[in-house]
Amino acid sequence: MKPSCLISNFGEHYPDVHAKALLSHFGSAKVSRQDNAALAKALELVEVFYVICFTNRCGSHFLAQALASDGQIKCAGEVLNADVVIHHAKERGLASHAGYLAWMVNQMRSKEGYAGVKASVGQLISLYNVGLLSALGPRLRLIHLLRDDLLGQAISLHIAAQTAQWTSLQTSNGARVRYDAETLLGLVASLSSQNSAFQALFQLWGVEPLTVHYEGFAADPARKIKRIGRYLGLPDLQFIPEQITYARQATAKNDTLKNQLLTDLALPIHPRKR
Repeated sequence: MKPSCLISNFGEHYPDVHAKALLSHFGSAKVSRQDNAALAKALELVEVFYVICFTNRCGSHFLAQALASDGQIKCAGEVLNADVVIHHAKERGLASHAGYLAWMVNQMRSKEGYAGVKASVGQLISLYNVGLLSALGPRLRLIHLLRDDLLGQAISLHIAAQTAQWTSLQTSNGARVRYDAETLLGLVASLSSQNSAFQALFQLWGVEPLTVHYEGFAADPARKIKRIGRYLGLPDLQFIPEQITYARQATAKNDTLKNQLLTDLALPIHPRKR
């Protein structure tokens, strides 16, 4: 399974730590016919394969769990992360990335033939390079999750990176979160760049994703789930709030950091006198 053209992470503008780790683990040897055949067979059984295209701290855990809350589809997880891939590859004796993807697709597929994953820019490129996206054809659905408040997202990422608390189900390491304007601005630029990269890929591939804005989704998940369900071909998909285990993590610390940055960068502009 090979696409007509490989994308090398936009010429190193988007180096993927996961892809590098997988290359180190699996090596660059040619994938066996058996593994390619296994992946092709797994994809033949898929009715719809959806990808949640995400950036860190954009609300993708909540979206994935909300989509799966009524039980019609399985929860799309971060099954493309290198540590997850390598763990299962070792445990099951899988010798290639394609072999792992074949196993993963079979695991993620629902009884109705729906399967989904979460993917960063680099991970989406890896799926393209291995030929998975092109093999799916019209059965592929791309959901681009955006957070309009990039500054708020960057602050959330800044806090999570220091406390090691990436979800509400995890416990903070107790680290003191420090204000660092340069780091925060760098994160804002990185998140913006990643979302632009997604949009460039969609344009290059000639696909129209479903764009979901986190703020609107969080405000009315039941209505937004119906919209996404129609896009996936599941018009009766429902949001069951009792099935959600993730909680909002933002605290007063988020507001403090945001206000400090806005204060530091504010322009000395005053309303003109009439």
